Amino acid sequence: LMYVLSKHQKKMGVVVFVLSLIGALFETLGVSVMVPMVQAMVTPQLLTQNKYTSAFLRLFDISINSNIIGLMCVLVVIVYVVKNAYLTFLSWARAKYASKIQKELSVKVMHSYMKRDYQFFLKNNVGTLVRGTLGDAQGVYSIIYQGFRIVTEVLTSICICIYIFMTDAELALSVIGVGVFCIVLMTCIFQTIEHI
Repeated sequence: LMYVLSKHQKKMGVVVFVLSLIGALFETLGVSVMVPMVQAMVTPQLLTQNKYTSAFLRLFDISINSNIIGLMCVLVVIVYVVKNAYLTFLSWARAKYASKIQKELSVKVMHSYMKRDYQFFLKNNVGTLVRGTLGDAQGVYSIIYQGFRIVTEVLTSICICIYIFMTDAELALSVIGVGVFCIVLMTCIFQTIEHI
């Protein structure tokens, strides 16, 4: 891909990567905002012990006795609306970036074909030329678009793991242990299936 992409396309790729990182942070915010809401429903007094929620409650002069659950629900809805609006924009930006590269690559290949002499076209049939013009460009589109989706998911997973470690390290180690066990188990199952 580094050979195929121009300098401008590489710069735009960095921009899309930064947008993906921001998207991962929004996803983490979406997960982390649920903890105070559940606390508000179960034991509202715990909100005063959390440094972030207690600062928020002091800032807006909200007492625990007031309708804290309603306020938390409204805040969660606002966070999720903003998060989903941003993720929609991120999906559009990824698709636009990959589509633009696909179009420019197809045009570049077509110009390459147009500069060939007549003998080249006698040796190659139309199907080969169409596959060369469209197929490779579609493959590059798929690699770029799915690659950025994977990057976003990996960044989201890393951010959520960091959040879990910051809030409850014991839970984080338990989740990692279960995850490693599941990976080992699935690897053993797939190896057994391959030998059958």
